[in-house]
Amino acid sequence: MGTMTMIALGVALLVLVLASSSASATRTLRTVLVVGSVNVDHTIAIERLPVRDETITALAPTTTMATGGKGANQAIASAKLAGDGVGAEGVFVFGSDSFAEGLELELQSAGVRIDRSLRSARGSGQGFVLLDAEGAATSVVVEGSNGDWGSADRAERHLSTIVGEASLVMLQREVPESVNLIVLRAAALTGVPVLSELRRISAEGISTDTEEGVVEAARALQRRGARSVLVTLGGRGMVLVEEGGRAVWQEAFPPPGGVVVDATAAGDAARAAFAVAILEGLSSEECLRRAAAAGAIAVSGVGAVPSIPSRGEVKKLLQGPRPWAAMEIVKEWWAASTRQKGSSRRARKSKGFRFACRLNSMRSRGGGTLEMLKRQGQQCRGVTDVLLNYPQHLEGLREEEVSRALGEAGLRAGAVCTRFPPDKFALGAFTNPDEAVRGEAVELAGRACQFAQSLGAPDLIVWPQTDGFNYNLQVDYVEVWERQVDCYRRLSDLCGRFGVRVSLEFKPTDPLARYSAVPSTGAALLLAQEVDRENFGLTLDFGHLVMAGENPGQSIAAAARSGKLFGIQLGDGPSRLGAEDGLVFGSANPRASLEAVLWLRRAGFGGTFYFDTFPEAEDPVRECETNIREFRRQWAQAGRLEGRGLKELQRGHDALGILDLLDREL
Repeated sequence: MGTMTMIALGVALLVLVLASSSASATRTLRTVLVVGSVNVDHTIAIERLPVRDETITALAPTTTMATGGKGANQAIASAKLAGDGVGAEGVFVFGSDSFAEGLELELQSAGVRIDRSLRSARGSGQGFVLLDAEGAATSVVVEGSNGDWGSADRAERHLSTIVGEASLVMLQREVPESVNLIVLRAAALTGVPVLSELRRISAEGISTDTEEGVVEAARALQRRGARSVLVTLGGRGMVLVEEGGRAVWQEAFPPPGGVVVDATAAGDAARAAFAVAILEGLSSEECLRRAAAAGAIAVSGVGAVPSIPSRGEVKKLLQGPRPWAAMEIVKEWWAASTRQKGSSRRARKSKGFRFACRLNSMRSRGGGTLEMLKRQGQQCRGVTDVLLNYPQHLEGLREEEVSRALGEAGLRAGAVCTRFPPDKFALGAFTNPDEAVRGEAVELAGRACQFAQSLGAPDLIVWPQTDGFNYNLQVDYVEVWERQVDCYRRLSDLCGRFGVRVSLEFKPTDPLARYSAVPSTGAALLLAQEVDRENFGLTLDFGHLVMAGENPGQSIAAAARSGKLFGIQLGDGPSRLGAEDGLVFGSANPRASLEAVLWLRRAGFGGTFYFDTFPEAEDPVRECETNIREFRRQWAQAGRLEGRGLKELQRGHDALGILDLLDREL
């Protein structure tokens, strides 16, 4: 990424011009002055952005209107986040239409002083926000009155005195550049520090995919005159590169509830929190913590101004227990995705989602593993990853030729899945009564781990198909349990040397073992607790959870809360007679699948969404694309429910209220 662009939850920069004068320190009321834009934002919920010449239908029947504009967002955030002795003032140009009065009332009710703002004969500025299923906001702004500051002389006379009375000034580059320059000159004359955003900055050929690259890009700005540079990196956190050269990093906080609903005002809330903390004399580290907390809270709500947190909310998040490690998962995913081999234009367009469909579904069209990879990568729209079975798919193939095939197909290895040949392991793999056979099972899985490392896959998924029994009194349950604990410990230690995680995919029943040694999510979590290895966790299969008589959403929540949700496999079916049907996701249990997606959002799951389905009579390419489309639709629906008060209804166990919400929104 050779260019840094200021976007919500993307990569953004602030240049902090530190004043050498102590003039602002002598004032009793320290004031954050915001000179910028104020808009009426119209938010339109969509599943995805339309392509050129395409018309799509919004997800909701109406738009959502709220106060917006980066200037208004930052002024309101400064007022809401300020403590005693700190105030906020905004200098805007209000329009002369019916929107203007509402905008003024919104700012005043938040505690922002606006009496020195101007008025234009133009209409108010407006923003049209396209909010997609992943919470990313793409906007079109009509400047309206924001561009009408009158003559340069008039603007300079009006702003010079106001700037000189401020303690700190914030600029956002959404008003004419001549106005920004007037403010900067006035601030320089009076020694007032300025937080000025950079809309777009060339990183001079420096890649910002690594921490070192980010810091070097910031230092390139400093060589061009900036004192200190704050870089916000979304799920990767933020870094302040100080004037003396020190780089202070802050990890991202998980949003309350683990869900990114709307990222429109996240950056504005974070910057305002940073500015207020500066005026309060806090350390760089504490300023960054405040900023990270404010941004995390802001992404959990819908709309710009409505999502801006209060000082109390930020304090509560900072003082409370850490939520589930949602952002740690996201950060780990980001690191893994940058080291994957063979990323393609299709993969880069996935916008954070990683999708994989069952490779064996392509067998109906003939060819070996390499041919199936090529076909799936070229024909299945939306697929970014593939899960490969070992030894089934990989036996006889060299690691280099598989890596090359993945690159040519534009696919990444999401995981390698162990398959134990049933002839050798008929009495079990990790539960086999023969210690030597158990050792062979661990060795086979260990070779799969090595293959996973060579392909850049983060996980080894273990499906122990024959680990179980068929008859009452057939096995000693305690011995069987202890055998598998021992084997999973050995395998986890072995895979740990390769930097690969071990993920158990339990299945409650199978024709080769009607009673599984691990029959439920609860049993799987108990096993993970006894294995006691950080790199050992669970892959939950929606179809297996239905077979086990479980509520998939509840199982996902339990695994995520324990920090053991490593993978997810999606499908559906009525599961008659205990069978795994492998139908399109959401086709048989739509409410249960919606709840499962909801909890994947809340958990901040950042891994591969794998569709373990069996299109026996259907076109496998079309079936794969249908799964992806259905998942995206349910992801968007879950986000809308979160933004319309689902959490509050759940706190009251209000089943009928939730049913009403579903009727209204879906």
